[in-house]
Amino acid sequence: MSTDWEEALEIVDEIHEVADDVPERGEDFAISVTEKARSIGATIAEREHVTDAQMEALENMLAGLQRWVR
Repeated sequence: MSTDWEEALEIVDEIHEVADDVPERGEDFAISVTEKARSIGATIAEREHVTDAQMEALENMLAGLQRWVR
């Protein structure tokens, strides 16, 4: 069973995967989102803890990227 912080890191990985599928016109957005997600992910991994705000931010980032690829 994974912990909340490990699930958060899985979302960071998914953000990177979805960002690769964003069309060229959304490339700047995808780059910005992946940089922010990487930063949040590094903090989560270092502390082995995720806050509600960090989880919500990651989920919102993923949802935003998914809208670009639909």
